Amino acid sequence: MPFIEYENDNLPFTNLPYEFKSRLINLSSTIDIPKLREICPDIKPICHRRRKFDKCTNVFISDNKKVYDAARREIDAKMVQNFYSRFQCIRYIFDGPLTFDPRWDSIIHVDELDENKPIVVQDTLILHCKSFQVYEKVIPLIIGRYSRLILYGEITWEQAKKLLHAHVKQVRIEGRICLNLSEYDDFVEYVQHFCHRFMDK
Repeated sequence: MPFIEYENDNLPFTNLPYEFKSRLINLSSTIDIPKLREICPDIKPICHRRRKFDKCTNVFISDNKKVYDAARREIDAKMVQNFYSRFQCIRYIFDGPLTFDPRWDSIIHVDELDENKPIVVQDTLILHCKSFQVYEKVIPLIIGRYSRLILYGEITWEQAKKLLHAHVKQVRIEGRICLNLSEYDDFVEYVQHFCHRFMDK
């Protein structure tokens, strides 16, 4: 069978390389997968091997065992706050006008991360990593439309920008952002443009 059917120049899905089909499935949204399976029944086995995601609402990720243990001990108290924080007015009371109260319902140690299983964060992301090298390992695994970000430890401005997507409205930096001289203007410009709405912090 020819790679391209000359009658209509359509490329049959069965003739596509396996790597391409696998990549197509991994990049497709969960909403589109059933449609793809209907159109191309031969992709069902690939769908079962699709990359899995861990979905979290509020997640705390740390490379420090003491911090990890302390965060685990606090999780019950945070669960009550998480329930009430679904309401915007109550969340604002918890947070105050200038900063926001960190809350989490999932705790992950950096050593537990699986590079084949990204973490989808929906609301709050808290990263407590000691060094640039650890952030370099963690950042590619973080995806999602989280709106609140807290950073501890040492991180470069280039790494921080990867975490500051368009949906982030509130940022709290408890660590140190390392800037090169060439990045000063970019940093100042970003901060000036960031805080322009009432809920931005």
